Amino acid sequence: MSESLDPTTFGAWLALMSLPSMGPRRLWDVAALGDPTSEWERLRSGAAPTAFESVAEQRSSWRAAAEALDAPALVAAHSALGIVATVHGDVAHPSLEVHDPHVPPVLLWRGSVSPPVAAARPTVGIIGTRRASRYGIELAREFGHELAARGCGVVSGLALGIDAAAHRGALEVGVPPNESGGVRVLGVVGSGLDVVYPKGNRSLWADVTAQGVICSEYPLGTPPTAWRFPARNRILVAMCDAIVVIESHAKGGSLITAGIAGARGVPVLAVPGAIRSAGSVGTNRLIADGCQPCLGIDDVLDAIGWSSAPTLSLAGPAGAGALTGATHSAAAVTLLDELGWSPRTVDELADACPSLSLTDMSVALAELLNHGIVVETDGRLERVR
Repeated sequence: MSESLDPTTFGAWLALMSLPSMGPRRLWDVAALGDPTSEWERLRSGAAPTAFESVAEQRSSWRAAAEALDAPALVAAHSALGIVATVHGDVAHPSLEVHDPHVPPVLLWRGSVSPPVAAARPTVGIIGTRRASRYGIELAREFGHELAARGCGVVSGLALGIDAAAHRGALEVGVPPNESGGVRVLGVVGSGLDVVYPKGNRSLWADVTAQGVICSEYPLGTPPTAWRFPARNRILVAMCDAIVVIESHAKGGSLITAGIAGARGVPVLAVPGAIRSAGSVGTNRLIADGCQPCLGIDDVLDAIGWSSAPTLSLAGPAGAGALTGATHSAAAVTLLDELGWSPRTVDELADACPSLSLTDMSVALAELLNHGIVVETDGRLERVR
């Protein structure tokens, strides 16, 4: 548990968090009053809470739910998994503002740091679509890796696609918690810290837990209900000095997160993409609406006022630039220029390259595939470098 919480107080918070309809607003009211133990005892007995108004039906519901809750058992279960808590007022808590709409008064943490600090400062959130292209996955991984190597905390939601790639890139750096107690990799999730979602990221959860920290506002056993993920995004934003969006469709959680960041005053950067790519509609729209375009790591470092020492080049080379280091046919260069960064079928590419015969195109395509410059996924060709 947090160094500032005794077992009784920790148990009271866990029990309150487990009650139905006991959302962040009511929990903030309890935190402002400063006596979660008394409030828990009142709700257990069916009495009216002191911290907020209630009706008889609500009190009856809370009393019935409380009968199934054992606060000491909750403490034991969380402590057995190494889960600690921070509450409003702790130095380690992400916000010192009472009733902060983006940070709950109590957060639970599981990982390699105790007590946890939100992350090494500065911190950058890397977000994007779950249905990412190969290019987007590689770019997110490079951003995560380079930012972690520069001493930044990399924050994401541990979702599939861009989120997972960014965390994997940061984990590759292998940097332990820094001198100030921060961490390089931080995941914010929308379920209990024992409920891995998506299940395909189980090994990634384990790696982030081992090298960084995972955070949630929900007690153990809380399922990943859909509405919890937009709610999770507000916490992610509050922990970041900047947000980078890498690939986003016209609608999705990334755009919601970008909106939350804008409302909170957190800089948002968006990586531009091909206008024909569905996965770039959201990022391109963000830029059109005034969001700062992100063309590489230096843009991110400038946005957060961090070191701008030489970095890896992340901008995709055009045409023959990707073919440097070997002899390649003119047909391969033409084909690569036409493919650009938007996945296409062979037929679509053939229609776009009328100057190439089918034979020349087949030879050029084989050349690009053999050199790993282009890959084929589900019948579509996609450039990866």
